[in-house]
Amino acid sequence: MGRYLQPNEPLERAFTYTDWKEALQALGRQSAEQRRIIVIDNFDHLLEADRGVASDVKVVWDLELEQGQVFLILISSQLLRLRHEMLSYHAPLYGRLTAHLRLRPLSFGDLSRIVP
Repeated sequence: MGRYLQPNEPLERAFTYTDWKEALQALGRQSAEQRRIIVIDNFDHLLEADRGVASDVKVVWDLELEQGQVFLILISSQLLRLRHEMLSYHAPLYGRLTAHLRLRPLSFGDLSRIVP
């Protein structure tokens, strides 16, 4: 992500963000000038690894990303867990959802019409 955000800047081989908050803030700075689509797949696994990531997303969204040109997509295959940990009344991201889409698997026939 560091290379993506600063393609012309030298980046140390061992470069890393200290946490998700810092990484999202870097994306927020870039989104002030250009629209960014951020997709975090398997967000439920990220919650398992770092219980505070939902709070980090909330803080950065409220203070920086919401005013920018960011389209944030969080993907999870564990719908019930996502509802409980992120969308319930006391969850960090409660009330910040624009849309909640439940996608069903594509059939082979549907897929063959999309990708001939």
